Amino acid sequence: MEGPFPGLRELHKKLLLAAPLHEDGQASAALLMPCIPSEVGDGSAIQENVQVTNLCLDGAPTTWVPRDLTLLQLSLIQILIIKAENLCTESHIRCQYSQVVELLQQNGVDKTIIGLLNTSDKVLSHISSKCLSYLVLYQLKFQNEVNARWIQFCLNTLSEDPGSHTVMPCLMSLISVYKGILVDERIRKGDHLLQIMLALEDVFEGFCSTCMTECQPPLGAESSSRLSCLLDLLEVLVALRIELKLNVSLCKRVLSVILPQALNLMSVPVPYFVKKQVILVLKRCLLYKAGEDFLPSPHNLFNQQDAALDEELAVLATTLLNAVQQGWLLQVPSCGRSSSFGGANEGSEPGPDLVILGAASLSVLKALEIQFRNKACGGIGQGDAEFSEMPVYMAHLLNFLKRHLGWKEPVHFCEWVSLTFIEQDDDMLEVAKSLLQMYLHNPRLHSSTSGDENDIWKLPSHQCGMNPHCIFLLLLKNVLFDASVLLDFLISSETCFLEYFVRQWTCHGHKNAVHMWIHQWCLVQKMISNHYFHTVKAHPL
Repeated sequence: MEGPFPGLRELHKKLLLAAPLHEDGQASAALLMPCIPSEVGDGSAIQENVQVTNLCLDGAPTTWVPRDLTLLQLSLIQILIIKAENLCTESHIRCQYSQVVELLQQNGVDKTIIGLLNTSDKVLSHISSKCLSYLVLYQLKFQNEVNARWIQFCLNTLSEDPGSHTVMPCLMSLISVYKGILVDERIRKGDHLLQIMLALEDVFEGFCSTCMTECQPPLGAESSSRLSCLLDLLEVLVALRIELKLNVSLCKRVLSVILPQALNLMSVPVPYFVKKQVILVLKRCLLYKAGEDFLPSPHNLFNQQDAALDEELAVLATTLLNAVQQGWLLQVPSCGRSSSFGGANEGSEPGPDLVILGAASLSVLKALEIQFRNKACGGIGQGDAEFSEMPVYMAHLLNFLKRHLGWKEPVHFCEWVSLTFIEQDDDMLEVAKSLLQMYLHNPRLHSSTSGDENDIWKLPSHQCGMNPHCIFLLLLKNVLFDASVLLDFLISSETCFLEYFVRQWTCHGHKNAVHMWIHQWCLVQKMISNHYFHTVKAHPL
């Protein structure tokens, strides 16, 4: 017997063409209803060739097993939902597809799919999780309700042992649903998101704490993937907090409690890619750029004052700076430059991973900027405290970079920005802007009691590697003073160069800016010449 496969193959062709279904809705729903192999609870046996059916498709014999049938049905349900939502599909066909989806829901397809998630078969678990997410989002968009079975499944999973088979599909489903809410205007303004958050907030923090504290070696691939997936979910929750101003406990605790706790993963024997992901998520959160990879447009931060969000970020920034003082940066690893797509690349250039070095450096600087901004809002009399704290943090940062960059005899302390961010224009300009902000915020950094040009290099702004004029000139030097490159920077929407340039231009007044830059450039060139002169003199050919 050929079974349901010819009918599913014909249904697949119709769905791809968005064509009307010849069968009635009941017949199509019955054809698509997934079957649960009896071995799904065990997980390992479902891949065996039990109940084999030999078919002849397109003249070639094919062997099918129950697992293949279930995967095909789940994939077709996803296509059905996509076509039912697509406005390009003709309206009467959309109605027909929607009717089939509703019949599947009435037959308890969500309960059946949830039953498929408790398996060690990663392919079946992944496809089932995606299909369940599509169903949940469809119900939110068109039926204006939250799927109660899905909520209960997530609640039960987050309350159980993190090593359960259902944890990964649960986290992936939450990520997919939250992303779908973020990018869809029809459902992001409703109360359903709040309903989901409130249902999970009592168990989520405890689940995260357990995952991050029970990282005992040897950590298997599944545990590492679970941590990585959890970090993805945390970033999505922060994106919801920023984009929708979602003032609920679950999102607030991510910034003020869970992410600070994730900093401890640097001292835990977890894989390098997990530690790198922690740093990258931290950087995007402090930059208000959480979710930038999947959001249709960047966060609109103008005219959006959120004092509560600022307080949560201040807690995260303070925790990071306290960790830096305790040597946290020394625990940040930097392996060799990773090859594209994680594949082997024997011809890659040797050197440190500049992505993680840059992300860690930018995170520390943004944390400093947030702390200083908050102190400035607190009143007068904070200048001495800020002045005494900044050299300490900058010394930690410069020692961290020297250790990984092999930077033993710097020509100029401010060149660390160009060395670290030579491959990342957007982050380099964020660093330059942050340093400029802190420079202007601390008058003692640019105050000189002597007119001697040799004393200029003894200013704290030079010793700390944060003199904005030198950083700007070294940036120009790196692009060979090419006006076309600067023009690309100015008109680019991917960097903040225009904002940075305007602030740099007005730093000493536009009338004095050019004179200041020329003077600083002459001093920088003189220092570089003296450095190379002494180097050649000490090491003659």
